[in-house]
Amino acid sequence: MNSSIALILTLVFFHSLCRAEEINLTLKETLQRASHSSPEVQLAKISGQSAAANTSRQKAFLYPRLSVGSGLAATYGFPLSIEGSAPSIIELNFIQPLFDRKSRKQIEVARLDEEGARTQVKEREQEAALKAGHFYVELRNRRQKHGHYQTEWESLKKIRDIIQTRLEAGTAEPRELTQARLEVARAGLALASNQEAMIVLEQQLKQAINLPPEVSLVLADDEVPGNTREYSEGYLILAALESDPVLMQLRLQKQSYEVAAEALPKAGRPTVSLVGAYGLFSRFNNYDLYFKQFQRNNALLGISIQMPL
Repeated sequence: MNSSIALILTLVFFHSLCRAEEINLTLKETLQRASHSSPEVQLAKISGQSAAANTSRQKAFLYPRLSVGSGLAATYGFPLSIEGSAPSIIELNFIQPLFDRKSRKQIEVARLDEEGARTQVKEREQEAALKAGHFYVELRNRRQKHGHYQTEWESLKKIRDIIQTRLEAGTAEPRELTQARLEVARAGLALASNQEAMIVLEQQLKQAINLPPEVSLVLADDEVPGNTREYSEGYLILAALESDPVLMQLRLQKQSYEVAAEALPKAGRPTVSLVGAYGLFSRFNNYDLYFKQFQRNNALLGISIQMPL
């Protein structure tokens, strides 16, 4: 048992010597690192960016749209239309939606989803900070106990050696030596178990704040911020209900479903848009042969009303 404990301590000692970099950490820095660099937080931020892009995409349906192109084509006989427009050297098409309730509701749904995604980022940040803070405090406590376990183990070994000497001199009983050896074994086991827990907690803390495994951590002896005794129980409950990201996300999701349900009957309403078009015609498309008068510049401005069936 003693040789195993000594081997563990020796490996830990050489492991600590091999570390190249040392970082000083406070609890506040740990929480900040975890809330910014956690993989779960990064994934939530990507989802938030996707939701924001979807909101912008939905809003684009209500923005004025101008397209410029060409319907240039060689004509034989009557100037046939190309995709609904007459052959032209240059053509411009303009559309500005004026009344589209379905698109507006879809924008509102997208906006609520985007806000929910931002709330999910806050939730992931809080979860990452809470987990890293737990690892930090637990590791610091384990390190503080390490000296006590080490001192106790050394003291019990000295007591065991004294009893061994007394037993050889005939002034002690064998059961006393057995009891002393048992106490040494228990203290050594507690020391080794604490050391193994320190190694595991340190690796977990490094993963939580996205640090490489070879970095050595020095933890500050700062206190946990906040004093909940300054507030009443009712105030704390109300604050939790108002600011909890999970509850906020559920409320936003409920509102999103309600708005989406409101959009269903509005899908049958007509959409009204202001439309415009311009075309630059040419004579080689036979316009002057089949129409009474040829005009190079042609424009259109009107209202488009579409009624879904």
